[in-house]
Amino acid sequence: MEILWVHKPAEHIQSTLIGLARLTDDLSTAGLPASDLQYIESIEHPVRRSEAIGVRALLRYLLEEHWHMPYPGTLRQGRQPVLNGYPNIGLSFSHAYPYVAVVVSSHFQEVGIDVERVRPQLLRVAPRIFAEQELLWAGNDLEKLSILWAAKEALFKAYARGGLIYRTDLLVEPTPKNNFLIGSVLKEGAPLFVFELGVHRFSGSLLCVWTNHRLNPR
Repeated sequence: MEILWVHKPAEHIQSTLIGLARLTDDLSTAGLPASDLQYIESIEHPVRRSEAIGVRALLRYLLEEHWHMPYPGTLRQGRQPVLNGYPNIGLSFSHAYPYVAVVVSSHFQEVGIDVERVRPQLLRVAPRIFAEQELLWAGNDLEKLSILWAAKEALFKAYARGGLIYRTDLLVEPTPKNNFLIGSVLKEGAPLFVFELGVHRFSGSLLCVWTNHRLNPR
């Protein structure tokens, strides 16, 4: 596995970490605890299995190298992975083979991340999944549409309860400088959660979007 990028929004030792890696042929389960191995062994599809190994290997790297803590493994809790023995630490995975991404936070339990390639298919489905104001911002710009999609995926994971309609319950707006987005999770039109969303662009039309800060509902 090749570590491509690690981002620490705050400098103190345990805050939020975002990491992205590329899977390689030498991917191994060595060093992963039993809870991880049990989940990985349940996956039959070889690509999905590689992604499951990769996100956990990346998480282990982030914790050991940047938080200086032993990696305890993960468990599944509903729709979200959780760090074994640390229920108050927020954790989210994403993968777009051969890439995997992780966000882990000691500040917020509601975290989400999504790594995406810029895909022309979004032009076809955009009217069904994006709100009018989102489409006004993105137009037919594939990168902007992909950022919106990744942002909604990250918001969906952060909420982790399901039952959301992407077009109406997950709303994304750009900030004036376009360096960050503001994403809201709504129910019956009222905001439940509001997040600042970080966006990082990689070469080769690869994007990563994550929940960067939890904001008060506006």
